[in-house]
Amino acid sequence: VDTTGAGDAFVAAFLDALANASGAFVALVPLAILFEQWVRAAKWRLLLAGLGGGRLSRVFAANMAASLANFVVPVVGSPIVRSWLVARSEGLPFASVLATIAVDRMVDGAAFLALAAAVIVFVGTPQIGEGLNSGLISAAAGSAALLAVLAVLVAAFRHMVHAGGAGARRLATWVPARLQKRAYEILCALADGAGWPRGSMRAAAMVLLALCVKALAVSHLLWAGLALNVSLAIAQYVLLMVLLGFVAVVARLVRIPGGFLLAATFLLELLGVDRERALAMALIVQVSAFVSVGAVGAASLAWFGAELRELKALYASGSLADPPPHR
Repeated sequence: VDTTGAGDAFVAAFLDALANASGAFVALVPLAILFEQWVRAAKWRLLLAGLGGGRLSRVFAANMAASLANFVVPVVGSPIVRSWLVARSEGLPFASVLATIAVDRMVDGAAFLALAAAVIVFVGTPQIGEGLNSGLISAAAGSAALLAVLAVLVAAFRHMVHAGGAGARRLATWVPARLQKRAYEILCALADGAGWPRGSMRAAAMVLLALCVKALAVSHLLWAGLALNVSLAIAQYVLLMVLLGFVAVVARLVRIPGGFLLAATFLLELLGVDRERALAMALIVQVSAFVSVGAVGAASLAWFGAELRELKALYASGSLADPPPHR
Protein backbone atom coordinates (compact mmCIF):
# COMPACT_ATOMS: atom_id res chain seq x y z
CA VAL A 1 0.00 0.00 0.00
CA ASP A 2 1.39 3.40 -0.97
CA THR A 3 1.40 5.56 2.14
CA THR A 4 3.52 8.37 0.72
CA GLY A 5 0.50 10.42 -0.26
CA ALA A 6 -1.13 9.99 3.13
CA GLY A 7 2.09 10.97 4.88
CA ASP A 8 2.47 14.08 2.73
CA ALA A 9 -1.13 15.04 3.42
CA PHE A 10 -0.59 14.64 7.17
CA VAL A 11 2.54 16.80 7.12
CA ALA A 12 0.78 19.44 5.05
CA ALA A 13 -2.23 19.50 7.39
CA PHE A 14 0.06 19.60 10.45
CA LEU A 15 2.07 22.53 9.08
CA ASP A 16 -1.13 24.31 8.08
CA ALA A 17 -2.50 23.93 11.61
CA LEU A 18 0.66 25.46 13.07
CA ALA A 19 0.72 28.26 10.50
CA ASN A 20 -2.86 29.26 11.30
CA ALA A 21 -2.53 28.99 15.07
CA SER A 22 -3.51 32.07 17.07
CA GLY A 23 -0.32 33.78 18.21
CA ALA A 24 -2.02 35.32 21.25
CA PHE A 25 -3.16 31.95 22.62
CA VAL A 26 0.20 30.34 21.80
CA ALA A 27 1.95 33.09 23.80
CA LEU A 28 -0.24 32.26 26.79
CA VAL A 29 1.25 28.76 27.01
CA PRO A 30 4.78 29.77 28.16
CA LEU A 31 3.25 32.48 30.36
CA ALA A 32 1.05 29.86 32.04
CA ILE A 33 4.08 27.58 32.50
CA LEU A 34 6.10 30.35 34.16
CA PHE A 35 3.18 31.45 36.33
CA GLU A 36 2.71 27.83 37.42
CA GLN A 37 6.35 27.76 38.49
CA TRP A 38 5.86 31.01 40.39
CA VAL A 39 2.90 29.54 42.28
CA ARG A 40 4.96 26.41 42.99
CA ALA A 41 7.65 28.65 44.47
CA ALA A 42 5.08 30.44 46.66
CA LYS A 43 3.84 27.06 47.91
CA TRP A 44 7.35 25.82 48.70
CA ARG A 45 8.14 29.11 50.44
CA LEU A 46 5.43 28.37 53.02
CA LEU A 47 7.49 25.37 54.13
CA LEU A 48 10.78 27.26 54.02
CA ALA A 49 9.30 29.95 56.24
CA GLY A 50 9.34 27.42 59.08
CA LEU A 51 13.13 27.31 58.74
CA GLY A 52 13.37 31.09 58.98
CA GLY A 53 14.01 32.02 55.37
CA GLY A 54 13.05 31.88 51.74
CA ARG A 55 12.53 35.01 49.66
CA LEU A 56 9.99 34.31 46.93
CA SER A 57 12.19 35.68 44.14
CA ARG A 58 15.08 33.45 45.23
CA VAL A 59 12.88 30.39 45.59
CA PHE A 60 11.39 30.92 42.12
CA ALA A 61 14.84 31.40 40.61
CA ALA A 62 16.07 28.23 42.31
CA ASN A 63 13.14 26.28 40.84
CA MET A 64 13.90 27.49 37.33
CA ALA A 65 17.66 27.05 37.62
CA ALA A 66 17.22 23.50 38.92
CA SER A 67 14.86 22.65 36.07
CA LEU A 68 17.56 23.70 33.62
CA ALA A 69 20.32 21.97 35.61
CA ASN A 70 18.31 18.75 35.45
CA PHE A 71 19.51 18.35 31.87
CA VAL A 72 23.12 17.83 33.01
CA VAL A 73 22.79 16.10 36.41
CA PRO A 74 21.09 12.80 37.29
CA VAL A 75 17.29 12.57 37.55
CA VAL A 76 17.38 13.11 41.30
CA GLY A 77 19.63 16.12 40.78
CA SER A 78 16.87 18.69 40.36
CA PRO A 79 15.67 18.70 44.02
CA ILE A 80 19.28 18.60 45.16
CA VAL A 81 20.17 21.64 43.07
CA ARG A 82 17.03 23.49 44.19
CA SER A 83 17.86 22.82 47.82
CA TRP A 84 21.50 23.78 47.45
CA LEU A 85 20.73 27.08 45.70
CA VAL A 86 18.17 28.13 48.31
CA ALA A 87 20.36 26.99 51.21
CA ARG A 88 23.33 28.76 49.65
CA SER A 89 21.54 32.07 49.15
CA GLU A 90 19.45 32.09 52.33
CA GLY A 91 21.94 30.59 54.76
CA LEU A 92 19.72 27.61 55.63
CA PRO A 93 20.77 24.01 56.41
CA PHE A 94 20.88 22.08 53.15
CA ALA A 95 19.37 18.91 54.64
CA SER A 96 16.43 20.84 56.11
CA VAL A 97 15.69 22.53 52.79
CA LEU A 98 15.92 19.17 51.00
CA ALA A 99 13.41 17.68 53.46
CA THR A 100 10.90 20.45 52.72
CA ILE A 101 10.89 19.31 49.09
CA ALA A 102 9.73 15.85 50.18
CA VAL A 103 6.78 17.39 52.03
CA ASP A 104 6.09 19.71 49.10
CA ARG A 105 6.01 16.76 46.70
CA MET A 106 3.60 14.86 48.95
CA VAL A 107 1.24 17.84 48.98
CA ASP A 108 1.46 17.99 45.19
CA GLY A 109 0.71 14.28 45.04
CA ALA A 110 -2.33 14.66 47.27
CA ALA A 111 -3.69 17.49 45.10
CA PHE A 112 -3.10 15.44 41.97
CA LEU A 113 -4.87 12.40 43.42
CA ALA A 114 -7.81 14.58 44.46
CA LEU A 115 -8.22 15.63 40.83
CA ALA A 116 -7.75 12.04 39.69
CA ALA A 117 -10.55 10.93 42.02
CA ALA A 118 -12.80 13.70 40.67
CA VAL A 119 -12.06 12.55 37.12
CA ILE A 120 -12.86 8.92 37.94
CA VAL A 121 -16.16 9.82 39.65
CA PHE A 122 -17.44 12.68 37.50
CA VAL A 123 -15.71 12.52 34.12
CA GLY A 124 -14.59 9.01 33.22
CA THR A 125 -12.65 8.06 30.10
CA PRO A 126 -13.76 7.80 26.45
CA GLN A 127 -15.86 4.77 25.59
CA ILE A 128 -13.11 3.31 23.41
CA GLY A 129 -10.74 3.50 26.37
CA GLU A 130 -12.42 1.07 28.79
CA GLY A 131 -9.04 -0.46 29.64
CA LEU A 132 -7.78 3.07 30.20
CA ASN A 133 -10.46 3.65 32.84
CA SER A 134 -9.55 0.54 34.83
CA GLY A 135 -5.88 1.44 34.48
CA LEU A 136 -6.60 4.94 35.78
CA ILE A 137 -8.43 3.55 38.82
CA SER A 138 -5.60 1.10 39.57
CA ALA A 139 -2.93 3.79 39.17
CA ALA A 140 -4.81 6.22 41.41
CA ALA A 141 -5.41 3.59 44.10
CA GLY A 142 -1.79 2.44 44.04
CA SER A 143 -0.49 6.01 44.14
CA ALA A 144 -2.78 6.88 47.05
CA ALA A 145 -1.55 3.86 49.02
CA LEU A 146 2.08 4.73 48.30
CA LEU A 147 1.53 8.36 49.28
CA ALA A 148 -0.10 7.31 52.55
CA VAL A 149 2.82 5.02 53.37
CA LEU A 150 5.35 7.79 52.61
CA ALA A 151 3.43 10.28 54.78
CA VAL A 152 3.42 7.81 57.68
CA LEU A 153 7.14 7.10 57.27
CA VAL A 154 8.02 10.81 57.21
CA ALA A 155 5.90 11.48 60.29
CA ALA A 156 7.44 8.49 62.10
CA PHE A 157 10.95 9.62 61.18
CA ARG A 158 10.31 13.14 62.43
CA HIS A 159 8.83 11.82 65.69
CA MET A 160 11.72 9.40 66.21
CA VAL A 161 14.38 12.07 65.68
CA HIS A 162 12.68 14.64 67.86
CA ALA A 163 11.99 12.20 70.71
CA GLY A 164 14.73 13.65 72.89
CA GLY A 165 17.31 13.06 70.16
CA ALA A 166 17.59 9.38 71.07
CA GLY A 167 16.09 8.23 67.79
CA ALA A 168 18.56 10.24 65.73
CA ARG A 169 21.46 8.87 67.77
CA ARG A 170 20.27 5.29 67.25
CA LEU A 171 20.07 5.87 63.49
CA ALA A 172 23.51 7.48 63.48
CA THR A 173 25.08 4.35 64.93
CA TRP A 174 24.69 2.70 61.52
CA VAL A 175 27.50 4.85 60.09
CA PRO A 176 31.24 4.72 60.99
CA ALA A 177 32.11 6.25 64.36
CA ARG A 178 34.05 9.14 62.84
CA LEU A 179 30.94 10.20 60.88
CA GLN A 180 28.32 9.71 63.60
CA LYS A 181 28.33 13.31 64.82
CA ARG A 182 27.85 14.64 61.31
CA ALA A 183 25.19 12.02 60.58
CA TYR A 184 23.33 13.02 63.76
CA GLU A 185 23.35 16.68 62.69
CA ILE A 186 22.05 15.80 59.23
CA LEU A 187 19.25 13.63 60.63
CA CYS A 188 18.16 16.42 62.96
CA ALA A 189 18.22 18.90 60.07
CA LEU A 190 16.13 16.55 57.91
CA ALA A 191 13.58 16.20 60.70
CA ASP A 192 13.40 19.99 61.11
CA GLY A 193 12.48 20.39 57.44
CA ALA A 194 10.01 17.50 57.26
CA GLY A 195 7.23 19.23 59.19
CA TRP A 196 3.87 20.58 58.13
CA PRO A 197 3.49 24.41 57.96
CA ARG A 198 2.67 25.94 61.34
CA GLY A 199 -0.72 27.60 61.61
CA SER A 200 -4.01 26.61 60.00
CA MET A 201 -3.99 29.58 57.60
CA ARG A 202 -0.56 28.71 56.24
CA ALA A 203 -1.51 25.04 55.88
CA ALA A 204 -4.75 25.94 54.09
CA ALA A 205 -2.85 28.31 51.80
CA MET A 206 -0.46 25.51 50.85
CA VAL A 207 -3.31 23.17 49.92
CA LEU A 208 -5.00 25.93 47.91
CA LEU A 209 -1.78 26.74 46.06
CA ALA A 210 -1.27 23.04 45.29
CA LEU A 211 -4.70 22.95 43.64
CA CYS A 212 -3.90 26.17 41.76
CA VAL A 213 -0.75 24.54 40.40
CA LYS A 214 -2.82 21.68 38.98
CA ALA A 215 -5.33 24.11 37.49
CA LEU A 216 -2.50 25.95 35.75
CA ALA A 217 -1.13 22.64 34.47
CA VAL A 218 -4.55 21.97 32.93
CA SER A 219 -4.40 25.33 31.15
CA HIS A 220 -1.28 24.47 29.12
CA LEU A 221 -3.13 22.27 26.65
CA LEU A 222 -6.24 24.46 26.96
CA TRP A 223 -4.44 27.52 25.54
CA ALA A 224 -2.79 25.37 22.86
CA GLY A 225 -6.20 23.96 21.92
CA LEU A 226 -7.78 27.39 21.70
CA ALA A 227 -4.90 28.49 19.47
CA LEU A 228 -5.80 25.68 17.05
CA ASN A 229 -9.61 26.02 17.34
CA VAL A 230 -9.95 22.71 19.19
CA SER A 231 -13.24 22.42 21.08
CA LEU A 232 -12.91 20.36 24.25
CA ALA A 233 -14.69 20.74 27.57
CA ILE A 234 -12.76 21.81 30.68
CA ALA A 235 -13.47 18.39 32.21
CA GLN A 236 -11.73 16.76 29.25
CA TYR A 237 -8.65 18.91 29.78
CA VAL A 238 -8.62 17.89 33.44
CA LEU A 239 -8.79 14.25 32.32
CA LEU A 240 -5.84 14.88 29.98
CA MET A 241 -3.78 16.42 32.78
CA VAL A 242 -4.44 13.48 35.08
CA LEU A 243 -3.59 10.86 32.47
CA LEU A 244 -0.47 12.72 31.35
CA GLY A 245 0.55 13.06 35.00
CA PHE A 246 0.66 9.29 35.34
CA VAL A 247 2.50 9.07 32.01
CA ALA A 248 5.11 11.52 33.34
CA VAL A 249 5.74 9.28 36.36
CA VAL A 250 6.29 6.26 34.11
CA ALA A 251 8.50 8.32 31.78
CA ARG A 252 10.82 9.16 34.70
CA LEU A 253 11.30 5.48 35.41
CA VAL A 254 11.52 4.33 31.79
CA ARG A 255 13.12 6.82 29.44
CA ILE A 256 10.90 6.99 26.34
CA PRO A 257 12.02 9.47 23.65
CA GLY A 258 9.13 11.80 22.80
CA GLY A 259 6.98 10.25 25.51
CA PHE A 260 4.91 13.38 26.15
CA LEU A 261 4.32 14.02 22.44
CA LEU A 262 3.24 10.44 21.81
CA ALA A 263 1.01 10.19 24.89
CA ALA A 264 -0.61 13.61 24.46
CA THR A 265 -1.29 13.03 20.76
CA PHE A 266 -2.79 9.60 21.42
CA LEU A 267 -5.03 10.84 24.26
CA LEU A 268 -6.21 13.87 22.29
CA GLU A 269 -7.16 11.56 19.43
CA LEU A 270 -9.18 9.48 21.89
CA LEU A 271 -11.09 12.65 22.74
CA GLY A 272 -11.92 13.28 19.09
CA VAL A 273 -9.18 15.70 18.04
CA ASP A 274 -7.74 15.02 14.59
CA ARG A 275 -4.16 13.75 14.60
CA GLU A 276 -2.64 16.83 12.97
CA ARG A 277 -3.98 19.28 15.54
CA ALA A 278 -3.38 16.83 18.39
CA LEU A 279 0.32 16.65 17.51
CA ALA A 280 0.44 20.43 17.03
CA MET A 281 -1.08 21.01 20.49
CA ALA A 282 1.42 18.70 22.17
CA LEU A 283 4.31 20.28 20.27
CA ILE A 284 3.28 23.82 21.22
CA VAL A 285 3.20 22.86 24.90
CA GLN A 286 6.52 21.02 24.84
CA VAL A 287 8.39 23.70 22.88
CA SER A 288 6.93 26.39 25.16
CA ALA A 289 8.20 24.48 28.20
CA PHE A 290 11.69 24.10 26.74
CA VAL A 291 11.91 27.76 25.74
CA SER A 292 10.49 29.24 28.95
CA VAL A 293 12.45 26.97 31.30
CA GLY A 294 15.63 27.35 29.25
CA ALA A 295 15.51 31.15 29.10
CA VAL A 296 14.46 31.84 32.69
CA GLY A 297 16.58 28.98 34.05
CA ALA A 298 19.71 30.35 32.38
CA ALA A 299 18.97 33.84 33.71
CA SER A 300 18.43 32.38 37.19
CA LEU A 301 21.75 30.55 37.14
CA ALA A 302 23.48 33.76 36.11
CA TRP A 303 21.72 35.62 38.93
CA PHE A 304 22.91 33.09 41.50
CA GLY A 305 26.40 33.24 40.05
CA ALA A 306 26.49 29.44 39.97
CA GLU A 307 27.73 27.48 36.98
CA LEU A 308 26.51 24.04 36.02
CA ARG A 309 30.11 22.83 36.17
CA GLU A 310 30.32 23.86 39.83
CA LEU A 311 27.02 22.19 40.68
CA LYS A 312 28.10 18.93 39.05
CA ALA A 313 31.44 19.00 40.90
CA LEU A 314 29.73 19.52 44.27
CA TYR A 315 27.25 16.74 43.54
CA ALA A 316 30.05 14.34 42.60
CA SER A 317 32.14 15.22 45.66
CA GLY A 318 29.25 14.77 48.11
CA SER A 319 29.87 18.17 49.69
CA LEU A 320 26.40 19.55 49.04
CA ALA A 321 25.41 18.96 52.67
CA ASP A 322 28.15 21.26 53.95
CA PRO A 323 27.13 24.70 55.30
CA PRO A 324 26.31 26.90 52.30
CA PRO A 325 28.65 29.80 51.63
CA HIS A 326 27.36 33.35 51.13
CA ARG A 327 28.41 35.40 48.16
